[in-house]
Amino acid sequence: YWIGFAHAWNKEFEQGYAAMHRAIELDPNDRYAPVGLAYLYALGGEGNRALEILDEGVDGFPVIETGLVYGELGDLDEAFAYINRAFEEEPISLFYLSADPAADPLRDDPRWEELLEKLAVGIELP
Repeated sequence: YWIGFAHAWNKEFEQGYAAMHRAIELDPNDRYAPVGLAYLYALGGEGNRALEILDEGVDGFPVIETGLVYGELGDLDEAFAYINRAFEEEPISLFYLSADPAADPLRDDPRWEELLEKLAVGIELP
């Protein structure tokens, strides 16, 4: 899984796809690897393949990762809809969002700052 991301972030997409396919083979019940593959396809400019994966299994995928795929595809409305849904359903999944390079396509949108403020309000410091 992480090897796939490492290759993709180094623009080695074929190796990244292969690694992610292998991760899926090793654990066919993993909810993260298929949406990870969709993200890699989106990152590699193969948006149609990314959308095919999302269409096949979006209901079973982690919400935040689905949002990040839509962000990479340039569908920021759908991305923020999923991210806001993650805030309600899987808030722990957002703990790394501000540092996640997969969130880069979202950072220039005004909703990004609103989301960070919303996340900050939910943090209780000791």
